[in-house]
Amino acid sequence: MSQYVPGAGAHAVEQAVVGIRLFEPCDPASYDNALAIAAALPELPARIQLDAMAMAFGRQVISHGYHVPTQLEPGMLFSRIRPDGGTEEELTVERGAVTYRTNNYKRWTDVQKIISDVICPMADCMTGGDLSKISVVELRCIDRFDGLGDDPLCLKSLVKQNSRVIPSAYLEKDEMLHIHCGWFQNKSENGRYLVNFNLDIVEYPPNRKANLLQVVSAQSSQVGNIFSKKEGFSESILAVFDELHAIDKSLLAEILNEDMQKSISLAGDTGISAL
Repeated sequence: MSQYVPGAGAHAVEQAVVGIRLFEPCDPASYDNALAIAAALPELPARIQLDAMAMAFGRQVISHGYHVPTQLEPGMLFSRIRPDGGTEEELTVERGAVTYRTNNYKRWTDVQKIISDVICPMADCMTGGDLSKISVVELRCIDRFDGLGDDPLCLKSLVKQNSRVIPSAYLEKDEMLHIHCGWFQNKSENGRYLVNFNLDIVEYPPNRKANLLQVVSAQSSQVGNIFSKKEGFSESILAVFDELHAIDKSLLAEILNEDMQKSISLAGDTGISAL
């Protein structure tokens, strides 16, 4: 019998990305101080200078939110490379953004440590501890499910029957396909939340794979402060990321069928709607 299984065994997360974007680039001195923090990280020994053109072609993935910069800034890439040449961990530092990408996800508590030990100190340095200078706080995840067996796998082998975000007309399809959906929610005077996903069914002979990209971000309108969740700067940033993680879990629960949810130990109702 053919079936989908989580690509990472106990979970399906192939890549997780966390990052913040500022409304305006920080001053050169603050940027240099942030680079010094990154350079002191022993787990990221490799480094590459990225010019503005490299940033323009997809290196930086954090959404722009309400404010699209008019000028691209160069950046620095800090990373750890696997013996096979693949990237395991990657930190991109710009004057207007910090992004951490891991291809070694184990559990959310590990990402929380990255946020606390890397993202927050650098963001604090670049903003002077002022949350109102932050434009976007974002979480991105890529989940992978591998198709096993020789029989064709219909989409319903992965997706729930009554999903509110996957059209029912797709459920019986067993061909390669792509589904994209996104929306803004919880909009207020202070800002909005972006929820976005891409589902791709692709062939990697001899097996089929399902890749699910999820994007969840909090975006400030620069009126009030959408990121003031706790007393301190770092505590507030971590609280925002925890909220985004809960929304992401709720989104997965709206997409995956019961068997797939059980396969990745997805908790029950998070109490936060993904819609």
